[in-house]
Amino acid sequence: MENKESAVNKSKLLFSLGTSILFVMLGCWLYFTKSTQQNSLQPWIIKLIGVLNIVFFGIIGMTAIKKLLNRK
Repeated sequence: MENKESAVNKSKLLFSLGTSILFVMLGCWLYFTKSTQQNSLQPWIIKLIGVLNIVFFGIIGMTAIKKLLNRK
């Protein structure tokens, strides 16, 4: 039996990495800029959304980098 590994397309990994970088930047913007402005939402809610964006998409970005570097 052959050992079948799921082949992930390099362009899909680069797209995943690019979008995760954009969403991490959006999370930073929400945390540092948008939470200090006058909004209808509470500032802690906007900061929480920013932190969740940074953590979730940061993990996705690190996984994409790891898979790109481990390609043979």
